[in-house]
Amino acid sequence: MSPKTKKTTSKTKSNKSATTKSSVKKSAKPKTVVEKKPVKSVKNKSMDDNDKLVAAITVTKSKSPTVGDNKNKGNNNLGSNNNYSRNNNTRNNHYSQNNHYSYSSNSSYSSNQKNSQTNRNVSKGTKHTNQRVGIFVDVQNMYYSCMNLFKKKVNFGNVLKTAVSDRQLVRAFAYTIAAEMKGERGFHDKLTELGFEVKTKELQTFAGGAKKGDWDVGIAMDILRMAPKLDAVVLVSGDGDFSDLFKYVKALGCRAEVISFQKTTSSRLLAEADDFIDMSLDKRKFLI
Repeated sequence: MSPKTKKTTSKTKSNKSATTKSSVKKSAKPKTVVEKKPVKSVKNKSMDDNDKLVAAITVTKSKSPTVGDNKNKGNNNLGSNNNYSRNNNTRNNHYSQNNHYSYSSNSSYSSNQKNSQTNRNVSKGTKHTNQRVGIFVDVQNMYYSCMNLFKKKVNFGNVLKTAVSDRQLVRAFAYTIAAEMKGERGFHDKLTELGFEVKTKELQTFAGGAKKGDWDVGIAMDILRMAPKLDAVVLVSGDGDFSDLFKYVKALGCRAEVISFQKTTSSRLLAEADDFIDMSLDKRKFLI
């Protein structure tokens, strides 16, 4: 074989091998493309599925309450409960204000009622100079009331002047108990000098040792006997047993007046009185 032929043969072989390689390359290239396309499509498909899964999860999150939503819901409930508690507090405050209001109105009413009792120095009606006045003083009742309240004695002279009030005095009685105390006789004489008719009753002692001395029946009898001749009956006592007597006296057309200490005076007696003078309001005048 000639060298030219060898060269030609080698060239032919090299060309064949080159074509073979190129064909292999060309044939391999589409194979890789074919292999890559499914991978790409799988990738795209898996991404689509993931997107769908993410979207489904998102939708599920929006529909189902999560822990955060429960917290928010709890906070919302707490807020609503706070609003409810605020409303309750508002209602309770309003109720307490009403109670407070009711409570202050009752206090003002009681204070007004008390003032109306203690400040009843103004008469129901009028006192005029032509009225005939009878005065009945329960000395024992006034003495012990004054001692218990103020540790002092009653100025019966000013009591008499206040009871008369520039009217026509018919009679003034002072009812006392003979307790065999020191200075008792001088005290009775002093009452007489002031213008009282002093009536004295002995202290009763019972078998068991109990002692009693009161003028309730005697005072009531004197008032009944004197009422037709009087225009005003002035009782210096706080004993509630005279309330029924006052009803009868007023039925006869007389004024029923009371002079005493408000703290030791029966409310039943005050309810029937046309005029009340509380001696504790003017201690300088009525106490010694």
